[in-house]
Amino acid sequence: MNIDANIDFWIKNHYNVLFRGKHGVGKTATILDAFGRHALKWQYFSASTMDPWVDFIGVPKERIDENGNSYLDLVRPKHFQEDQVEAIFLDEFNRSSKKVRNAVMELIQFKSINGKKFNNLKIIWAAINPEDEDDVEYDVENLDPAQMDRFHVVVDFPYLPSVTYFRHKYGKEDADVAVGWWKELSKEGKDAVSPRRLDYTLDMYKKGGDIRFVLPKNVNIAKLLTELQSGPIAQHLKALFEEKDEKKTKEFLAVENNYAACVGALVKKEDYINYFVPLIPEEKVTALVAKYNKAADFVFSNVKDFEPVIRSIATSKGNKKLAKRASAKVKEIDWEKKVKKLNAGNKNVVISNTSVPLHYVKTSICTKSDAPHVTSWSTNGTQIRRKMYDWFVMSLPEKMSKDDAEWFLDQLIIIGQRSQQNTIRREFQKLIPMINYVVLYHSSNKWDLSPSQSAKLMGPLLTKLTHKSFPKYIYA
Repeated sequence: MNIDANIDFWIKNHYNVLFRGKHGVGKTATILDAFGRHALKWQYFSASTMDPWVDFIGVPKERIDENGNSYLDLVRPKHFQEDQVEAIFLDEFNRSSKKVRNAVMELIQFKSINGKKFNNLKIIWAAINPEDEDDVEYDVENLDPAQMDRFHVVVDFPYLPSVTYFRHKYGKEDADVAVGWWKELSKEGKDAVSPRRLDYTLDMYKKGGDIRFVLPKNVNIAKLLTELQSGPIAQHLKALFEEKDEKKTKEFLAVENNYAACVGALVKKEDYINYFVPLIPEEKVTALVAKYNKAADFVFSNVKDFEPVIRSIATSKGNKKLAKRASAKVKEIDWEKKVKKLNAGNKNVVISNTSVPLHYVKTSICTKSDAPHVTSWSTNGTQIRRKMYDWFVMSLPEKMSKDDAEWFLDQLIIIGQRSQQNTIRREFQKLIPMINYVVLYHSSNKWDLSPSQSAKLMGPLLTKLTHKSFPKYIYA
């Protein structure tokens, strides 16, 4: 809505206008600016302090007529007595007393008081606060329908700082920084920092004062200060990102005010996250991960750079959901380390490097004697393999004897040998992790795999299970 163009139209056509808006949005400044722009002779009234007799109707005074008889006459204020006023503005109209509102009803509609017409009066404008805001309580009176109907136009003033006003008063750069900062505030922040308070803030800043005494503590004052002093934070981040001077970036992020000012913008772009997060002090990364999902995804995907942070989160007691995710990642880290160590010390067996739980135990006392009986693998098809696979998933024990461990491994190898790649990929997704666990169990107990087991793992089975189509299916 182009408010200035509409205001000019309303003035030109002599329309009475009621402006309704929350505190501090610039209603008064906008109206008086318009009166000045049109060179009107205007009169301002603060309706909350008005007296209907003194300010409008007039006070009685004894007079003597030509016959010597005394009578009472009303002496009106000078601005009405001289009949020069062209525009009247009633500020805080719904904070006025009922007597005042009744007194001005005739003035608004007929441009007269007790029948006396004011020939030069063209418009009556008024401003009010909303009557029924859910989140703000205003000490105002409801205007009755007859009073509202005296105004040709009722316009709701938006709760926004006027960019035009701020640029005119404070210059484009500071105005754009302040208005941009205000727009990023939460609803609670915007309610606490009205456009009028933002005006106070910039005025204080321009005069060298401390804006922390003007703004409430629940808004990011540091960010506003940083941007006023060094330009919009988005531009500053862009410059650091393009320059790629890691030392300079680290020094910037190490300053608490800088970090507080830029962290919100920093996590909005993936390329910014990739560059800036590794350069943020470690103690701040934990809080960053807890608050921003994109940052958390980046950290958990880059274990090599953030392992201490992940381990710290896993043991924290604050965010249980995040701690659970970190704990799972720690298990993956430890598993991969064990796999790497096993591969380095075992020349006969290569373990598929998958991040999986160590076992799938429903009970820790199952042995090979508890397994479903299989007469002959060679005479049974996919159904028996499914049955055996399901049993292993539910029953593979945490602890095994050497004899049981060798038997479990043999059975798992047979399932893998006799199943098609597509079947393993779709239906037997935990087969490789289970094989890995039993082989690792052999290693941890310093048992040697039998030559036949080593040969089967190193032969066609390993070729099948390390096929390029497996990586996105083999995770448990």
